[in-house]
Amino acid sequence: MKVRVNNYTWETDLDLQVGDEVILPATWLSEVRGTWTGKVSEIGDGGYKGPCKRITQRVSLDEQLSHIEKEIEELENRPPNNLKQALKNLGDLVPRLRTREQVKQMVAENRAAHRKELRQLKSKKDRILKAAAK
Repeated sequence: MKVRVNNYTWETDLDLQVGDEVILPATWLSEVRGTWTGKVSEIGDGGYKGPCKRITQRVSLDEQLSHIEKEIEELENRPPNNLKQALKNLGDLVPRLRTREQVKQMVAENRAAHRKELRQLKSKKDRILKAAAK
């Protein structure tokens, strides 16, 4: 079977689905960067008919879960992007570039984006736990 991962076509004998994380074959750059992983974005060759390297391993659910838990912890322990800076420079921003209402809206948007990112990570964690329970 052929699958698309990171905009490239790969061959595999694994029973993969869209969204599965896989370990990609080693290249000369692997010695510098380490193991490369990617997510299956499409089942099929995507129109590519040439030779393909083979994917032989799927990232385990435990590894995926561990990575997501670290991301959640980091996200919960840091404020939304630019929030500290926006609040710190509120006095400078208001007269120069933005009204107070615009700054409040920017802060609210940052908080909303932060909450959305956290919800998405927790949802992904729940999906992995459900898949592991099957």
